[in-house]
Amino acid sequence: MLKRRFRLLRWWGYLLFPLLIMAFLAGILALLYLVFPPTPRTILLLGIDADSNSASTQADAVILINIIPSSFLVNIVSLPSDIWLTTSDGQLQQLRQLYHPLATTPSAKAAAIRDTLERNLGIPIHHVLIVDMADVAALVDAIGGIKVDVERALLDDAFPVDEETVKRVRFDAGLQYMDGARALAFSRIYRPDGTTMRAMRHIQLLLAAGEQLAHPSAWFNVLAIWNQIETDLTLGDLVALAPPIILSQGRFGFYSLNDDLRSYIDDQRAIMNMQPLTQWLNTHFAAP
Repeated sequence: MLKRRFRLLRWWGYLLFPLLIMAFLAGILALLYLVFPPTPRTILLLGIDADSNSASTQADAVILINIIPSSFLVNIVSLPSDIWLTTSDGQLQQLRQLYHPLATTPSAKAAAIRDTLERNLGIPIHHVLIVDMADVAALVDAIGGIKVDVERALLDDAFPVDEETVKRVRFDAGLQYMDGARALAFSRIYRPDGTTMRAMRHIQLLLAAGEQLAHPSAWFNVLAIWNQIETDLTLGDLVALAPPIILSQGRFGFYSLNDDLRSYIDDQRAIMNMQPLTQWLNTHFAAP
């Protein structure tokens, strides 16, 4: 009987020792992260409206995400893709049209958007993340879906399925669960309130996704499909930037756009008063 107990304790020791070593190493890494946190980073997230290899592809969603590891803060702003901004050559051009789908790398595809935003907003952009419609649906499904509080009912009788087909899409007001396909439709629905509120819906989706990413299992599922995503973020970058996202649990800071910031040069071109936005960015976005 004593031999059996001794063997049992020995096996428990064999199992416990590696766990203690792993816990010790995790503690050391956490301490190093707190003492020597990674530098803040700003990510340009582009949601594109077609296949990434199509010459007609444009940037349907333009979102800036600033992650500050030292204080575990995440701040985001989503810009309407139809606004016109001054490019490096002094010309006005619509934001969505600055995307270059046929370039070879994510950075090259987003170069004109990155340069224009840096010039107009006065902030550095360090990384690029490009997702198409299939990527959005896959990512939402990978984290187990999301819960979104829809502020008011949305109805679009001409929601585009493809270049030739439309369908009726409706979202009732209130808290509701969305899988990948439903979340994608929520991000793309245009009527009845246009691109400014559409940009705010993109923020809603990110807040809901951030809440789901607080669960470790969601990260494993995301990493499993990460090779599908176009980005210059490395696995090391993800490890460095993940703790603020996880600990924030979707409580990101964000800037609320409204149509009062728009003015029109003519019936077709809308520009934004950037001063309120740049003031918010100077306060909330940290740079290395």
